[in-house]
Amino acid sequence: MMRFCHCLLLLLPLCLGAADAVPTIPAGRDTEPSLSEAEAQIIAQATELGKTNAAEAATQLRTSETADTSAAIEFAEAVYWAEAHQPGEARDALGRALAKYPRFHRARMNLAKLLMEQEDYADASRQLRALLSSDAPDRAEAWRLLAYTLREQQLLPAAEAAYREAMAFYPEDRALRLGLLSCLIEQDRYAEAVPWARQELAIEPDKREFWGLLANAELAADQRERALRLLECAHRLGAADPAMLAVLGDLYLDQELPEPALACYREAALLDHAPVGRLLAGFEALVLSRNLAEASRLDEVLAERQDQYTPGQRLRYRALRAALAAAAGRTDDAIRAYRQVLDEDPIQGEALLALGDLLLGQDPDEARELLLRAARLDRYQIRAWTALARLAVEQGDMAAAANWVQRALARKADPALERYLAQIRAAMP
Repeated sequence: MMRFCHCLLLLLPLCLGAADAVPTIPAGRDTEPSLSEAEAQIIAQATELGKTNAAEAATQLRTSETADTSAAIEFAEAVYWAEAHQPGEARDALGRALAKYPRFHRARMNLAKLLMEQEDYADASRQLRALLSSDAPDRAEAWRLLAYTLREQQLLPAAEAAYREAMAFYPEDRALRLGLLSCLIEQDRYAEAVPWARQELAIEPDKREFWGLLANAELAADQRERALRLLECAHRLGAADPAMLAVLGDLYLDQELPEPALACYREAALLDHAPVGRLLAGFEALVLSRNLAEASRLDEVLAERQDQYTPGQRLRYRALRAALAAAAGRTDDAIRAYRQVLDEDPIQGEALLALGDLLLGQDPDEARELLLRAARLDRYQIRAWTALARLAVEQGDMAAAANWVQRALARKADPALERYLAQIRAAMP
């Protein structure tokens, strides 16, 4: 008897990502099936035929198989089905080989790789775990492949453990380090991921994912100045994407630096896949902080990208433009803009409150109607009741003003409102 020829190893592309019913591999010494002289001759004939027609070679081997022939025949058949780009037939042949000879480790490894190519990660995991529970010689490769299959199934703690096992065999393998890093990030374990990301940045300093990870870790730890410095480094290296630039703009505003914040927002807005929601938040921050010149310059860019907005984002943008006009003293423009917003969405709370406030002196009756509409919206009740109290004070109705403030205080304690109520009562006859 002779050993099965090693040159017939099934060459499938190496892929790198638990399940029940893991195959049981019996104990023993041999992990390769034996091969008779006659069977070796059958494989040799198929090898010659396979040089020109792999599918025909596989078919010829299939016809020679019996319950008593070596599992090496099915394995060789799988080789040629794979070469003929018929993975289903190759998978079936490997399954039959393993049914005959469960300790055929090389067949099981190649079946796992084939299953991975077919994205059947659960079954691939079962085959790899069977290998690792036995005396398989290539345990390092099995751990590597198992890590990938588990990650593809989003079994992240198990994938992390498998990556660490594989790294014990391949400590310099960057693909394994990146796989482990991804597992940590996907589990939101930023603090543990940071040292790995720093190591990778030393190799690839313009990799934006690593800069983003480090910045996220600092933000999670409320280290906003450190996050700013990291994102600025990424920006200068050209490694910042639009979302990172928008966050950098937010951080500059935190530092009361509107000019660099504006530069970040404008740059982000001009790039593909601009994060519209974050940019609108930056626009709002500039308006509310009364950095009106910077807000107007950002508005010029945002106005050109309105076709990218969702209906909700477009409405929010128009409301913010109205707020900018009001802050800049362009009251008539602001009133027109808020009316347009309310034409589209009659219960847009911010617009109801803002327009009501603008009309307090011009049209108290309409202002009251708008504020009462806002008060019917739970989120805006306290602000609406407070504004109604101001309107009542301006009209000299102190009893009504006190009633509105009391309503607001019943919902939420507020020292400022307590003082306002005391002033109103002091002014009552």
